[in-house]
Amino acid sequence: MPVSLSASPDAIDASIFTKDMAVLSLVNEGVPLAKIAAIGDGENDIPFLTIPGLAIAAAPLNAQDSVKNLVNSLPNGVSLRSESTQGFLDFYELAKSRQLSHIFADRDGVFDWEDDSARKDELFRLFQNMGLDRNPFVFVLTGSSYDQNISFIKKLRIRDAVKDNAAVRKKPFAILAENGAIQISVLSSEIRDFQQVLDPDFLRLLKTSFEKEVVARLKATVLPRFRLKLTDDHTDQIAKIYIPPKRTMVTINVPKWFRDGSDFRRSPVAQQFREAVLAVMQAVAESLGMPYRLLVNRKAVP
Repeated sequence: MPVSLSASPDAIDASIFTKDMAVLSLVNEGVPLAKIAAIGDGENDIPFLTIPGLAIAAAPLNAQDSVKNLVNSLPNGVSLRSESTQGFLDFYELAKSRQLSHIFADRDGVFDWEDDSARKDELFRLFQNMGLDRNPFVFVLTGSSYDQNISFIKKLRIRDAVKDNAAVRKKPFAILAENGAIQISVLSSEIRDFQQVLDPDFLRLLKTSFEKEVVARLKATVLPRFRLKLTDDHTDQIAKIYIPPKRTMVTINVPKWFRDGSDFRRSPVAQQFREAVLAVMQAVAESLGMPYRLLVNRKAVP
């Protein structure tokens, strides 16, 4: 099982458990692919957007160009005309009109959850009714960590929305973190994980030697080049990179802002930073003899 390297607008990831594995676990429970839709905005979404047989694969208007180009090339692909939450709401209505039963949606880039938005009330009603009366059930499938997703649940008041939802009571583990390796109950915040399906020696290598060497090389070469620093405070990402604690992945967050307050992640410098971090991850994987694949377009490039 190779480690998958990818760069999304928010982060650069090295992961063993990929998002297609999470979708296919539901298929193994008896849900046909023809009843499942998927939406994502980053290159780490490629594995699940390209599963053969999906009913719909979609990207919001704010998706990475490579992802939108990919979706446009798929026979089941849909490029949405709206960004983020509005794009997701449009996508949800499309899936409902086609009588699909389940949706897998990335989180960041698909939901405007960190900012106050008038659409939060629409999302609240959507979560209230998902899985009921032919409304598709939504799994949020994200590379982010447990703590980040607890904040997501609180910000969108998901627990309040689903507390009386019978479909959610049957399937409460609707937040699939770390690409689905960590599942979070939207009712209790309880977790269950799929670490047991991963090679323990390979996972240990990823979370020890690989992560340690990647961080060391970033500190020695990449951070000085971009005039960035490390931070252990996820709220302080002004010209700083944050490395969230994860069980099954290594993630390097892209700084949110420059020192002058302008948007780092949407800048040309951010793309150069992503490419530099990916290059470091590739070099470290090769030095440790770790098989890897680089998710950059329709196919995984070895």
